[in-house]
Amino acid sequence: MKRLILLIITVIAANSINAQTPHEHPDHLRGNNSNDQYLALPFYNEACELYSNGEIERAKQSLYEAINTSFALTEAQLFLAKIFYDQNIMDSAFLYFNSGIDFATHQEPHHYFFMAETGLMMEQYHTVKHNLKHFKKYYGKVAEGKYEAEFPFTVDDYERLSESMEIIFNYDYWVPKANLIDTLKRTSGKLCVDGKNIIDYGKSKRLLSRKAFKKRKTYQLFKSEIQDLHLSKSGKLAFYSRKKDGEYDLFWRKLEGKKWGPEMSLSDQINTNSWEGQPFFDETRSLLYFSSNRTGNKDLFVAKINLNNNTLDTLEALWKINTPKDDEYPFWNNGTFYFSSKGHPGFGGSDLMYTPNYSIVNDVVQPSNAYNMGKPYNTGRDDGRLIMTQEGIQCIKRKNFKGEEVDVLLVPTPQKNTFDFDIKIKSMAKTEAP
Repeated sequence: MKRLILLIITVIAANSINAQTPHEHPDHLRGNNSNDQYLALPFYNEACELYSNGEIERAKQSLYEAINTSFALTEAQLFLAKIFYDQNIMDSAFLYFNSGIDFATHQEPHHYFFMAETGLMMEQYHTVKHNLKHFKKYYGKVAEGKYEAEFPFTVDDYERLSESMEIIFNYDYWVPKANLIDTLKRTSGKLCVDGKNIIDYGKSKRLLSRKAFKKRKTYQLFKSEIQDLHLSKSGKLAFYSRKKDGEYDLFWRKLEGKKWGPEMSLSDQINTNSWEGQPFFDETRSLLYFSSNRTGNKDLFVAKINLNNNTLDTLEALWKINTPKDDEYPFWNNGTFYFSSKGHPGFGGSDLMYTPNYSIVNDVVQPSNAYNMGKPYNTGRDDGRLIMTQEGIQCIKRKNFKGEEVDVLLVPTPQKNTFDFDIKIKSMAKTEAP
């Protein structure tokens, strides 16, 4: 298979807020506060120098001094907001993005994006909507007086908010959070992960371990054509789907010595007359996450199962993150839940989403909230299943511009590889997630 090595280090343009530079004059002078802004400017310039030298905390203190001297120095607020964003302190980031924009609305587009992203995380829908009207006026060519008429909704109407936000989810505004290292054209369309390696399997009925994506070796044998193979963390349990009576159902096997044991079908409450697939199993809690189209579109579900007697204890929809459109490919990694969705705000098609937020009731873990993984994990095309190895290699199922399925291999950039956000609004028990 031909390998195409690509390196993407994207520069967001000269106005990127990753590269603050000292100012000779404030960005947004306003009459009575002009003198105060000039008094605050040396603190801002000091922060720029400290930041460039890697002294982040001292830079923050200088920005506090600048803001205390003149709240109207909006570039200081937006600079501080971006530092909090990079530190994953999202409540503080939203506070300063919002206040900077609210005071001087004619800002560069990327400031609006970060305000909207952090505002959604904090569930501040009304505030996000309030400031989006300025973005639409400057960049969306929507007449200021017509905004309320064209985008009416109540504070709690999240669906209308999502529609009004579409313009701000512009791919060019996102800072890349990973490097694309390889693109492999799919032959079977089937991959799974065993913790360290990404596994190929297909019509040959063989599992091929692609260690470091260089060498292949036979891993195990199956005697039937299957889909969505998932190997548990221990490597001793295999979950997959295959066609039965015209529809795909979920099955599992246990590794007995060096051979896989007999195939076991899951409960009839899990396997309905609809399609079921894309299993992920948490061995610690015996929780099976999967997708099913039993509601008309594909939704995510979690089942607490007892494999000793192959019975079902509880079955719940992931109602906090399911949408009226397709939600697929559930996956836990290091306490963060990942999935693909067409219903959450995104760039187009299916987008990869994640959340570090969850609640635990009766030992069933329910993910809550959903955040877009950004660029380059998502594009304007369909971006599907995400799988990860313990070494950090990530693989995305994606359709290219020709409509062909490809495997996109990425390595997260170190400074962007933390998804454990410090968010005040959480529903989380004091216990570890899958």
